[in-house]
Amino acid sequence: MGEGSDRRTTTRFLRRLGIAVAGLTSALVVAVALIVAFGIPISLDGFRSDVEAAAGDALGRKVRFEGPITLLPALPPTIEALSVRVADVPASDDADIVRISRARIAVELLPLLRREIHLDSIVIDGVAVRLRAGAVGEDERMSAVEKTETASESADGATFEFVRLGALSIHGLTVYQHDETSGERVLSDIEVVDGSAGRDDPTRLSAKGTVRGQSFTATATGGTLAGLVESDRPWPLELHAGLPGAEATVRGGIADPLGAGDVDVHITLRSDSLRAIEEILETELPPIESCDFDLRLQSSEAGLRLSGIEGAMGGTRIRGEVALDTRSNPPRLTGAMDLAMLDLQPFLTEEPQPAGSPGSVSLDEAFPSLQGLHDIDGRLALTVDRVLGLPMDIRDASVVATIEGGRLTVPVSAILSEVPVDGSLSIESALDRVSFEF
Repeated sequence: MGEGSDRRTTTRFLRRLGIAVAGLTSALVVAVALIVAFGIPISLDGFRSDVEAAAGDALGRKVRFEGPITLLPALPPTIEALSVRVADVPASDDADIVRISRARIAVELLPLLRREIHLDSIVIDGVAVRLRAGAVGEDERMSAVEKTETASESADGATFEFVRLGALSIHGLTVYQHDETSGERVLSDIEVVDGSAGRDDPTRLSAKGTVRGQSFTATATGGTLAGLVESDRPWPLELHAGLPGAEATVRGGIADPLGAGDVDVHITLRSDSLRAIEEILETELPPIESCDFDLRLQSSEAGLRLSGIEGAMGGTRIRGEVALDTRSNPPRLTGAMDLAMLDLQPFLTEEPQPAGSPGSVSLDEAFPSLQGLHDIDGRLALTVDRVLGLPMDIRDASVVATIEGGRLTVPVSAILSEVPVDGSLSIESALDRVSFEF
C-alpha cells in the first residue's frame, strides 16, 4: 500500500466511527430525557446490525456484538456493549483475534449536531487478543478495508470529524500467542492502559503489566490528531519503557506518520541487568553486567542510518556510525566503529583452543555459503585500542572489511604480545574460495 492509501484508510476509519455514532444520534436525543428523568436503561439492540456493519467496515473484519447493547442512565449518555468479538480474518466466524467482555463509550451529544465527535471516555474491561502464526497479512487486511469503503461512505453523505477522546481506560488486556509447536500461551498480561487524544491536544498513552512474566511500564506522548494528517512537519513522539533493571527512551519525530514517512529519533538504552531481556527473548545472553547506549536513528526511502553511537557493554567501550543505502543495487552498508576496549570474556563460554584441535570450527562450518556476498556491497572499518579476555595481549588492532561484487577482503593489522602482525582475509564467492595471508 502507498503512503496516500495509508493516510486515507486512517482518515476513513475515523469518519466511519462518526457515521456509526451518527446512526445512533436520533435514538440518543429522544432517549436522553427519559434517562435523566427516570434513570431507565434503554436497549439499543435494534441497532445491532447497523453497529456491527459499521464496525466491520472500519476494521475490515467481521464484528459481532453477542451481548446486549444498552444506553445507560448517565450524563453524558453512555453506550455499553457486552461480549464483542472481532474475527481473525475478514470473513471468518470461527476464530477471533479480539474478544471484549465489556465496553462503555460516553458520547457528548451537542457536538454531533456540528458533525463533530467528542468522546468523553472509553472504558474497556476484559480484552483477549490472540496472535496466530500465519495470520492474514497486512496488505490483505488493508485490502479488505478498501473493499468496504463505498458502502459506509455513501450511507447519507454525512462526514464527521473526530475531535477529542477525553479518557481511554483498558483493564485486563491479555495477549495470547499461538503456534503449532507450542500451542497457546500468554505473551503479555497488561493490567491497565490509560490514554487521551484530541484534534488539538497531545496524544498520551500509558500501560503497565507483564511480558513473558517480566513486569514493565510504558508511556507514550505524541502530537495532536490533527498533526497525524498534516505531512508538512514531523509528528513529535516520546516513548519510555521500563523493565526490571533496564529502561529505554525514544525521542524525536516522524514525518507523515500515516504514510510511513521518515523517522528521526534519539534512542537511549540503560541496563544493569539483562535477565528480564533474556526472559522476554527466551534466549541466553552473554553474562554482561551493564549496558548503556546512546544513538540517533534515521530512516527514510534512502535507507537506514545509525549515528552518534556511543556506549558501553560490560568492559567494551564503543563509538561510531553505520548506514545502509537501500537505493543502490545491491544495498550498500558503510560504517566506522572505534572501540577503546573490546572485552571478549563474556562471549567466551570455554577456554580458547588452538586451530585444528578438537572442537575448533572448520571453514565449511564458518562459511556454509558464499552466495550471500552478492546480496550486499559495503565497507566497514573497525579499530580496537585494546582487547581484553584473551591469553595474549592485543593492542592497536585495525580491520577494514570491503565487499564488492561478491568478493570480501579484510586487511588486518594489530600488535600481538608486542609483535606487530599484518595480514588479510579474502573470500571470493564466484570461486567458492577462502584464503588467508599473513
